[in-house]
Amino acid sequence: MINVDISVAGLVAILAAVTSLVFEFFPFVKSWFENLSAEQKRAYNAYALLAIVAVLFGGVCGGLFVAEGFACDVPSAWQMLVIYLQAIAVNQGVHKLFKRKA
Repeated sequence: MINVDISVAGLVAILAAVTSLVFEFFPFVKSWFENLSAEQKRAYNAYALLAIVAVLFGGVCGGLFVAEGFACDVPSAWQMLVIYLQAIAVNQGVHKLFKRKA
C-alpha cells in the first residue's frame, strides 16, 4: 500500500492544474472545449473544480476520506470554500501559462 501525505489544499491545487491541462490538451475534450466562449470555458472549469471540492468534502463527511483538520462541520465547509477559490486561481494560472496560441 502506498501512503501519500498531502494536504487537502495541495491535492485540490494539483487537481485544478490537471483539470486545466485536460481541457487544453486532451484531444477528445479539447475539440469540444475550444468551441466554447471564454465565459463558458471559465464556467466549465469552475464547475469541474466545484465538483472536485464537493466530492472531497462529501467523502470526508461520508467517512470515505480522512483529511487532517477537516470534519463534517461548518468551519470545514468555509475552509473548503477558501480552497475552492484558491483552486480557481491555480486553474486559471495554469491555463494562462500553457494556453496554446491560436
